[in-house]
Amino acid sequence: MHTHYGDILERMTEPPRWFDERAVPRYCDFSPNKLAFFYAKEAALVLIQCQACEREFQVAFSEINANDRLRDGERKYATAIADLIADRRLHYGDPPNVKCCSSGASMNSVPVRVLQYWYKPIIRGEGKGPHPKFPDREVIVDTRALEFCRDPEFEVDILPDWAR
Repeated sequence: MHTHYGDILERMTEPPRWFDERAVPRYCDFSPNKLAFFYAKEAALVLIQCQACEREFQVAFSEINANDRLRDGERKYATAIADLIADRRLHYGDPPNVKCCSSGASMNSVPVRVLQYWYKPIIRGEGKGPHPKFPDREVIVDTRALEFCRDPEFEVDILPDWAR
């Protein structure tokens, strides 16, 4: 269950536009540079629903909450968000705690659609090259490899079969 940020939610006149990886309400347009995890190499903005009342939320994913959800007996850290999207295994867990329904704060969420997917080219090996002084190591030769790029190929429906 996520924290209820009533001190923030009750003072705002508009609803949050999205929630970060830890379900903190955000009131700006989504940007991967606004994630809670500063070192993120991938980001996704995903539409989810409360499993009980079907209220929709736009929530962010980075490595920190995607890896929290990788459980098959043990925690795994190697799977990329893009792979989780392709396999339709991207999962947020409990919806943001906005008291949407009597069981919403402890209810599971259902992933519906990836609205935006972003990656840093460095994770795909783009923008790298050998340094003349260190031929056996890869170094960044193009700083654009550190900037997020949007890839609409992964902006797809991900509603699981059991929820259809």
